[in-house]
Amino acid sequence: GPFKVIVMASERMEGGVAKQNKTADEIASTAKRAAVRLRNEHGIALDDIYIDVSVSAVVADTNGLHRATLDAVHQLHTDPQLKGLHIMGGLTNIGQQLPPKAADGSDLKLSLECAFLTLAVPLGFDTILCTPWRQYHLLAGDNYVLNAYKNILEQTGSNALRAVRKLYRK
Repeated sequence: GPFKVIVMASERMEGGVAKQNKTADEIASTAKRAAVRLRNEHGIALDDIYIDVSVSAVVADTNGLHRATLDAVHQLHTDPQLKGLHIMGGLTNIGQQLPPKAADGSDLKLSLECAFLTLAVPLGFDTILCTPWRQYHLLAGDNYVLNAYKNILEQTGSNALRAVRKLYRK
């Protein structure tokens, strides 16, 4: 087609009311419904559709939204009916309200954005909304921020908040 389409998968309409998607299934099913409808009813190729899975700030993630986002990326990418669909998200929200340096001395926001990419890209995340001149790269398995981020993904509630503090406090 003559243009690309970005679909926000962070919310869905239920009985005329917008509801936030909080689980992988809600994110993925909202995205799939929109993509299939755009393809079937409007003739837009899946390769021209970008699903924005909405990457939230990790500092306030006490309900496992980051884990749900990563799981939704995987669900969408492995759905045979959605072959060619692009999956994207903005990276700058991840490190909101966090200090500039990680406990290992690295740039915390950049490292956290790279940690997300390190996990999301192999799952099918292929497009980023970002600051283009930042040095994005995939992190080594022994990276401090990557491992602290993986720990955050396993937590909920106050344990998640404690895990976030480990990003910047030794």
